[in-house]
Amino acid sequence: MATPRLTPLDDAIAYRINRVARLLRHGFASDLQQWSGEDLSPEQYFALYRLRQAGPLPMQSLADPVLKDYPNITRVIAGLHKRGLVKRTKDKSDGRVQRCALTARGEALFDRLYPSVVAERARLFAGWSAHDRDALRASLSHLERTLEDL
Repeated sequence: MATPRLTPLDDAIAYRINRVARLLRHGFASDLQQWSGEDLSPEQYFALYRLRQAGPLPMQSLADPVLKDYPNITRVIAGLHKRGLVKRTKDKSDGRVQRCALTARGEALFDRLYPSVVAERARLFAGWSAHDRDALRASLSHLERTLEDL
């Protein structure tokens, strides 16, 4: 079998997605620290977001959409709990399940950060048409489903 021709790395889609993801994460982490005055990671922000959007949830349901990794979400929630942003309670019907909810302090922090996040995303995508943003979102969703099915 012949070895495929080596193409420029910058043309590799997976490389570009990885690079963009790193740039987004690094920039977002820096912005969160500046806006919040706290050491808040993007993963912690996404957990706050999910809880603000959906209300109290079992910790396992946060693991899939936020990190795809239960041990990591446990650390994320533990860090938020330690700072008084999230409360954890045992599920009444299944004591093995921990439910998470925002505290009043967690809600206040999220509500303070969210306008800055929205403004930064608007700035980031200012040169993009609605069609281009929708196409990117659809393409990423399609790729995500493909990877999940592997």
